[in-house]
Amino acid sequence: MPANETVRNWMTADPITVSADASLPEADKLMKELNIRRLAVMQGNALVGIVTRGDMRGADASDATSLSFFELTHMLNSLTVSEVIHKPVVSGEPEMTVGAAAWVMLEHSVLLSALKIWLLLR
Repeated sequence: MPANETVRNWMTADPITVSADASLPEADKLMKELNIRRLAVMQGNALVGIVTRGDMRGADASDATSLSFFELTHMLNSLTVSEVIHKPVVSGEPEMTVGAAAWVMLEHSVLLSALKIWLLLR
């Protein structure tokens, strides 16, 4: 991936997304079925965040919880993706270079491993 190529040459035209009001189990199921670790989170046509498998694990209850299995299941099923997403979203334009995109991400402390999903959405 040469740094002087444009983002357009590397982005995916139709990325996999999830609605901000989807439940965590729905998003988790989608990630498992497609063997992916991140989903772009959309509200209508607007990108509002990114949710990762790590976010899903972070939303799980502690082993020290006093909730019953049924209470815990109900609670987790009622959480939505919008409650655990990474935001604000850092974005760029398809015509910027990959090197410039990486620099923007570094300036905003975005992990470069997330560059791929960032490129997908532009």
